[in-house]
Amino acid sequence: MTYTGMFFFILPAAVLVWGWRVYRNLRNHEEMLRLQKDERERNESAFLLERESAEREHAAMLIRMDVSDRWFRHAWPLTQVSLMWAGPQVAVSSAVPAALRYAAGEISRNGIANITCGCTEDAARPLQPGFLWQTVARVTENGPSFFTDGCGDSIKASVWHRAFGRTLMSDSQARVDVILQVTRHMPVEIFSAWLCCIADQLDEGMTDDGHYDDDSGWGFRILLPDSPGANGSDL
Repeated sequence: MTYTGMFFFILPAAVLVWGWRVYRNLRNHEEMLRLQKDERERNESAFLLERESAEREHAAMLIRMDVSDRWFRHAWPLTQVSLMWAGPQVAVSSAVPAALRYAAGEISRNGIANITCGCTEDAARPLQPGFLWQTVARVTENGPSFFTDGCGDSIKASVWHRAFGRTLMSDSQARVDVILQVTRHMPVEIFSAWLCCIADQLDEGMTDDGHYDDDSGWGFRILLPDSPGANGSDL
């Protein structure tokens, strides 16, 4: 066979091999595109299902909290503080106003984190014997508001229960409960002014009061062993 003959024999074979490779590459590319499309569709379907589930949960939360979506997006997250003191009645009436003013100063200096109200061993005014206290400060992204009405001066029993649960008291104890709350548009420093206001009212002998508007406000109450709300009697 001459070189010319070999050339004409090899050329078609090379063309066939090249064509087969082009065909395989094209099929592989098409298969890759198909797999990518399937993966995209699966991801889109999963995303839609996840979004629908989140929307249902969000709608259920709004119904549970009885707020509109527009107001929720405007007001939340909420900053909430609850404070409680329990002890002998004479100790409550004398020590709590001072503790409130101490807490007001702490908030002005340091914010709401780690409020002690002066009720620690190393504080300037140590806790009196037999006197219990509790403070909780939190920022809630989707928790319910303390206040279930648009505005008012009366704090419902359910609000106190939500903030403090069912706290049992001995027959010799009195208790002071305080709640504070602001929306995300109000500075937490306003808590200081509210605490001083509550301290003044306690000094004047008031046993309960509150004021709130658009999910920002405050409230306090004094509980005696035989008063409504003691030992969960208001639930």
